[in-house]
Amino acid sequence: MKYFEKYVSNTLAGSADQTFFTTANKDCEYTGRVFYKVFRGGKMNYSFLFSNMTDASFPKVSEPNDPCEKWTILDMGVCVVKAPDDITDKNAFSDIEIADMQQVTFGGKETRVVQPGEFFTTDEVELDAEKGDFLCIEMTFKGTKIPYHEESQIPIFVYEDGQFIYNKKMPLPAMIGCERKVKKRIAFLGDSITQGIGAAFNSYNHWCAKIAENVGDDFSFWNLGIGFARAMDAATDGAWLFKAKQCDFVSLCLGVNDISQGRTAEQVKKDLKTIVSELIKANVKVGIFTPFPFNFKDEKLKVWNEVCRYIKEELSEECEYCFDTSLYVGLENEPDTAKYGGHPNDEGCAVLAAGFLEYIKKTNFEF
Repeated sequence: MKYFEKYVSNTLAGSADQTFFTTANKDCEYTGRVFYKVFRGGKMNYSFLFSNMTDASFPKVSEPNDPCEKWTILDMGVCVVKAPDDITDKNAFSDIEIADMQQVTFGGKETRVVQPGEFFTTDEVELDAEKGDFLCIEMTFKGTKIPYHEESQIPIFVYEDGQFIYNKKMPLPAMIGCERKVKKRIAFLGDSITQGIGAAFNSYNHWCAKIAENVGDDFSFWNLGIGFARAMDAATDGAWLFKAKQCDFVSLCLGVNDISQGRTAEQVKKDLKTIVSELIKANVKVGIFTPFPFNFKDEKLKVWNEVCRYIKEELSEECEYCFDTSLYVGLENEPDTAKYGGHPNDEGCAVLAAGFLEYIKKTNFEF
C-alpha cells in the first residue's frame, strides 16, 4: 500500500483488530469516541488506516484473518484534546470538553461503505498536537459484524441514553498515521504483554512504550501487540503480519499463548521460524525476545524451556538481537516464575525496559 510510503504510527497504544462484535439491526446507528496519546508532537498531516478483518485468534469467537461483513461509516471527526490530570481515569475522558472537531473524509466523501476484508484509509487532515496531547476520534457507524479490540487499554466510549459510556464496541484505526520523516519504522509484534495489559489502564507504562520513549521520537513505533495472540496466528502470513512487513524493524515476542493453549515446542518453534523468515524475505530486520515467564508447570514448562532454548541458541542467528526476558522479570533462581505477574505490572515493565536499553547499549546495537 502506498499509504505506508508516506505515513508512520504516532501513538504507542495497541492498535489491533482483535476480534469482532455483532449487532441485532444493520440499520441501527452508533456513535463512539476513542482517545490516543500522541507520541511525536507538532503540526502534521494525519491519515487513519483501517482494516476490516481480524488480526489474530480470540477464543471461541474468531480466528485470524476472519473477514468482517459490510458496514458503514456515516460520519467521522477528529480533534486534539489536552491530557486530563489523571490519564488513567476513564471518567476524566468521558467528561472531557470536545471542541473544534474536524471532519474526516474518504475520497472526499463523509461516508464510507466498508467491504468485507478490506484495508482502507481516510483522507488527510492537518492536526497540531503537542507531545502528550490526545487525539479524539469520533465516529458514527452501522453494521452487523464489525471489528473491534475487546482488550484495548485506552479510553473508548459509545453514546448511550444521552451520554458517552465506557464501551469498547467501536471500530478503531489500525494505525494513527502521520506524515513525517523518521530514521526507521519500528514495530512491536507480540501478545497482550506487548500490547500493554498488566500496566495501569491508559498509563502508557507498558514496556515497549518505555523503550520507545527512550529510543527517541526520531523513530516511529507501531504497537502490534494483541491479547490472546499466538505465533500460530502471525505465521498464517495474513493481515497481522502484513502490517509488520511495512516496517523497517520488528521486535518479536510471541509464544506464551501458544504454550498456554497446549501447542508443542516443535509447533511453536516452526511458527516462530516462519514469522522471522517471512519478515526477512520482506526486507524487514528482526529482533527477538524470549517468551515471558508465565508460571508454567509440568509439560508446559518443558515446552517454554525448549522454546526459549531454541530462540537463544538457534533462531537468534537470524535476528539482530536476542533478549532474554526471564533475566529481568523472572525470579533469580526460578527464571520461569513471573516476578511481576504474568502480565508485568508498571514496575515490571520499567525493569524490563531498563534492562533492554542497557542490553542494547552493551551490545552496541542500534535500530
